[in-house]
Amino acid sequence: MARFSDSFAAGVGPNVYAELLDREESTYGRHGGGRLVLVRADHAVLQRRPGPLLAALRAGQPVDIDDWRIPKSARPGGGPVRNVRVRVHPDGWVEDLDEDES
Repeated sequence: MARFSDSFAAGVGPNVYAELLDREESTYGRHGGGRLVLVRADHAVLQRRPGPLLAALRAGQPVDIDDWRIPKSARPGGGPVRNVRVRVHPDGWVEDLDEDES
């Protein structure tokens, strides 16, 4: 495992995990999917379930995402998008999953 930003892990800089959670919560609030559930003969309720990414973020689990979804400063190597998978941990540090292939 490679740690790319000690400042993120130490809480000095922005926490990438918290930013992802905020962004996903905002998107879910605006576009949250759902299904209608019949409660009574004349009343239906929209039941919404979060997607797998938001569910993992809410549970505090590490999430695997594409590097274009995180800020440039948190990307492996701090450079441009390489379209690789990274794992973002709850403490904010980013692990390059394609590290062995580089």
